[in-house]
Amino acid sequence: MLGLLVLVTSPAHAARPTVEVKVDRTVLSMDDELMLTVTGRGDFDRMREPSTPGFEVAGRGQSSQFQFGSGGTVKTKQLQLRLRPQSPGKHTIGSATLVSGGKNVAVSRPVVVEVRTPKQAPVVDAARARDLSRRADQDLFLTAESPRTSYYVGEPFVLTWNLNFHADVKVSSVELVSAPKLKGLLAEEISSDDERSRIRKRTVSGRPLNYVTRSVQLVTGLKPGRVVVDPMTIRVTTGNRWSRSARYTVKSEPYAFEVLPLPTQGRPSAFRDGNMGRLSLSASLRRGDGQQPTKADVGERLILEVVVSGQGNLVGVKPPVITPNPAFDVQVLPSNNDDELRQSASGVRGKRVFQYLITPLEEGRLTTPAVEFAFFDTQAARYRSLSYPGVSLKVTAPSARSTVTSPIAGALPQGEDIGPTLHGVSLGEGGSAPWVGSTPFWLGVLIPLLGFLAVEARVRALQHREKHAGKHRERGAYGKGKKRLKLAEQALKEGLVGDFYDHINRTFTFYFEERLNVAARGMTHEALRAVLQGGGYEGDLIDAVIVELENCDFARFAPSQDAEEDMRDALDRAQRLLRRLDAVTPRGSV
Repeated sequence: MLGLLVLVTSPAHAARPTVEVKVDRTVLSMDDELMLTVTGRGDFDRMREPSTPGFEVAGRGQSSQFQFGSGGTVKTKQLQLRLRPQSPGKHTIGSATLVSGGKNVAVSRPVVVEVRTPKQAPVVDAARARDLSRRADQDLFLTAESPRTSYYVGEPFVLTWNLNFHADVKVSSVELVSAPKLKGLLAEEISSDDERSRIRKRTVSGRPLNYVTRSVQLVTGLKPGRVVVDPMTIRVTTGNRWSRSARYTVKSEPYAFEVLPLPTQGRPSAFRDGNMGRLSLSASLRRGDGQQPTKADVGERLILEVVVSGQGNLVGVKPPVITPNPAFDVQVLPSNNDDELRQSASGVRGKRVFQYLITPLEEGRLTTPAVEFAFFDTQAARYRSLSYPGVSLKVTAPSARSTVTSPIAGALPQGEDIGPTLHGVSLGEGGSAPWVGSTPFWLGVLIPLLGFLAVEARVRALQHREKHAGKHRERGAYGKGKKRLKLAEQALKEGLVGDFYDHINRTFTFYFEERLNVAARGMTHEALRAVLQGGGYEGDLIDAVIVELENCDFARFAPSQDAEEDMRDALDRAQRLLRRLDAVTPRGSV
C-alpha cells in the first residue's frame, strides 16, 4: 500500500463520505481486460470491494492518502482491479461500500458491463498475409510471417510472429494470452529469450516501425491440403513511468497456405521420402588410421563416410543408396554423433554423416561401391540426383605378416564381429603357452576385470543420478541462481541494461524450473502465480516475484535515465528475494 500524509493548516470541512466505481469501458470482448477503479473519500474505517460476477481478478493495486487538519482526518483510498471476463453476456459489478463504526456510510452505484464473443476475423490467403503495407497505418499490430505461400509435405519452414508498433508507442511488456493450435502442422518453438526481448526496426510503405519477435516456430506440414494458421493472441502493455500505461489485446490475422504433395513424375529410383531441401553430397574412403587407401588386402576393413549437408529436412534425411557390388561386403556402421544440425530463423542447416564398413572379398583392380543420393529441391521444385563413383583399389591377398583386419578406432562396436567370413584360413595347433600362470598372465586377466567393475560402478552412479535428477536440480537451484545474479552484476558494471534484466529474469524463471520442475519460461505471470500458490509460497512473496518479473519486462523495453541506479536497486531486491525463496520448502519437495 502506498500511503501519503498531507498536513493542512486550513480547517477541513467534514464532508459526507463518498465512494465511486469507474470502469475504463462498458463493452469489451472475451479477449480484453477491464480496469475497475474504486475511490473512497471522507472519514471511514474500511472499504468493501464490489462483487465482480463473470470476471476473474488478474491483478490489483491500491493507494491511500490522508489529510490532517483542525477539522479532522480526511482519507482518500483508491483500489484498482484488473479483471478478465470468464463468460460472454451482461454482467453487473456490485456496489462498493464504505464502513465507519460498524455502519455503512456510503454505497456506490452498480455498473453494468457487456462482454461480447470476439468476432472471427476472415481467413486471408498467404500472399495477402505477407503484404504488410495493408496495415502500415496501424500503430500496433501482430503479424504471422513465413517466407513462401506454399510448402511441400515434410518440408520444414519457419513461422514468425512479430509485434509491430510505431516509434511513438512505448511497449513495456508483452504477455501471451493464447497460442495458435496449428492443426495439421508439426511445430517446435526455436526462439530464445534474447530474441523475444530485442527491438528491431523496419520500414513498411515508407513508414518506420519497430517490431519485437514474439515467437519463432519450425513448422512441418503433415499431409497435403489447405492449412490455416489460426490467430495468436497477446496482451500488450504500453507506456512508461512518465506516461499513463494502457493494456491492449492484440491478435494476429488468420491466414491459409497450401501444403503440396511431392510430384511423382521424374522421381529418381534413389529418392527416399524425407530427402528434401537444398542439399549436397560428399564421400571419402579411409582406413581405420585415417589414411586414404590406393590398395588393400582381401578381407581388410575400410570405412566409407558419406556426408549430406545443406539446408532442409536434415532431421528426416534417409541414408544414401549404396550400389550393390559382389566384390565387396557392405555393412552399415552405427552413428558416432558426427551430425551437426543448427536451427535458426532461416530453418535447419548442417550435415548428416553416414558410415559404412567396406570389405573387399576378392583380388584384382576393383572399384568400391558407388553411392547414389536423390532429393527434392523445394526451391527449384524438382528432383535432383547426386552420386559418388567409388574409389579404384588394387586388392591383393593378405601377406603372411599382415593381419586380416585393420583396426577401425571409434567406428566398430566392441564385442561384435561385423567382418566377412574368410575361407582358406586355418588355425595352427600347439601346446599351452609358457607364460600361462605367470604374473603378466594374471595381470592380463585381472586388469580388464577391474576395469569392468569400475565401469559398472560408474554406470550405476549415473543411473542413480538420473533417477533422482529432480532432487539434484532442486539442491542446485539456489547456487545456480546466485551465479546468474553474478552475471547480472557483471552486466551492470558494463552498462548492458538489456542483458542485466535478462539475467535477473532468468534467475527466477530458471530457479522455479529447477526447484519446481515446471516450464516457467513459457508461462504467463498469472500462470506462474497459480503454480507458486500450488507450491505453497506465501502471497506476499509471490507478489514480490511477479512485480520483479514485470519490472524486468518494463526496464528492457523502456530503460530509464537513471538506469544504473535502477539496476543496483533491482540487483539488491533480487538477491534478497532469492534468499527468501530458498527459505521455503515447496510442497512435494524433500
